[in-house]
This record gives sequence, structure tokens and C-alpha cells, in this order.
Amino acid sequence: MARVAGWQAWNAAEWPETWPHPEHLSDIGKPHRCMAPRSSPTTGLAASLPHLAGGKNYWKSMMDEPVLRFAAALRAKGIPYVCCEFCGNNHPMEHVSAANHYKQLHHWLAERSNIQYSEARQQLWQTCLVGGVGGLRFNHLDGSIEVFKGHEVIEEPPPDLYPPPPPPPRQPPPRGTTPGPPGPPPLPKAPEPATSTSTATSSSAANWPTRPQPPPEPLLSDRSVSTALPSSEESMGCLLCSELQ
Repeated sequence: MARVAGWQAWNAAEWPETWPHPEHLSDIGKPHRCMAPRSSPTTGLAASLPHLAGGKNYWKSMMDEPVLRFAAALRAKGIPYVCCEFCGNNHPMEHVSAANHYKQLHHWLAERSNIQYSEARQQLWQTCLVGGVGGLRFNHLDGSIEVFKGHEVIEEPPPDLYPPPPPPPRQPPPRGTTPGPPGPPPLPKAPEPATSTSTATSSSAANWPTRPQPPPEPLLSDRSVSTALPSSEESMGCLLCSELQ
């Protein structure tokens, strides 16, 4: 189905060419998957779905297409308006990709912490019967869509019936910035100092023989100072000579 911008997309009434009509299926109650889950859980828990854990903007970008296709297919079968049965506030089905529905789903998962993906998705199907020959159902958790023949689904296929979708495209750089050329290669790592050699040298130097050192020179206070004092006679002679002069 070609994507149409604006309100025309949400009001389109077209059954996708690749989807089988319910009355053309061979097995009653066996669903046929028209759209695979938008992502696969990374840990087995429902809360680990990448399109659910990536924020409300990523949720909207991943869920817009399945919601649009589901509503358009129902209009093609004569059902012009469908309410969201998950929130219970009579919002149109198209609000499933909006932020309020995203918050309601997170609140539902928080009340059932550690619930497995396979268990949670079985509780979040919304089914619409069309023309008395079959039905179409939408999964509020992973965005998958299935069509079946009869009045109800009898056989539940495993959620990993199809391989996971490809990873989301890389985000472009911010506007006004251009990626620069790759930088130079990293410099080689400097060799570590040879600690083992210096340790060995210092340890071997400790075993060298010690040369004898000369005894320390005595301090001035320790030296014996001898002062020759004059005798008494010489002292008297010196005094007499000074008086005569």
C-alpha cells in the first residue's frame, strides 16, 4: 500500500495486495501473519523489545505503519471506525502510535514486572470480525497483524515464526555538521621501564664488599689544646722591665 501523507493516509481504505482475504484461507481458526513483529526481545522479557525500549519517538516511527495498514484494511471491509480496546477511552485506533498509548503500555508492563514476551503478547490482541467470514487482529505490544478464517483463532503460532526485522537505520548527523576525515592512527605505546634490571642491579650492589673508611677527624672541641704559660720569674722580669721603661 502506498503511503499517503497527512490525513489522506489515515483515511485510506485499501486492503493490502499481499494480504490474503479471510474467506480465501483454507484452515479455520489458523491465523496467517500479514505483518511480523516490529522487533524481537533481547532478553525474552516483553520490556526488552527495542521498539518499546527506544523511547516514544522511536515507538511512533515503528508503529505508524502497522496501525495505518490495520485501520485501512478494516475500512476496506466496511468498518470505518475502530476504537482502541487497550486504553479503554474510546480513542481511535490511529492513536496507538501516540505518546499516551505508549505510556499506558509501559504502565501495564510495570504492573507485570518480568513478564515474558510470549505471555504478554497473547494478552494484547485486538480482534475485529469482518463480513461474517473471518477476522483481522492487531497486537498492541509488537505491532504484528494477522488474518484468520472463522469466528476466532484456535491455533496460536509461535511469535518467532518469522525472522526479526533488520536493525533500524543509523541516524544522520545533526544539521549543519559534516563528518570529517578519519583521524591519524594511534601512536605506538611507549615501552615500560625495565624495573626488573634496576632491581637486580640494586640487589647485587648490596652484596659488594665494603671498602674500609678512614676514621673520622675529631672535632675541634675534642682536640687537646696546650698553651705554654710563662713562669713566675719571667712574669716578674717582664713587669720590672715595663716599670723601668
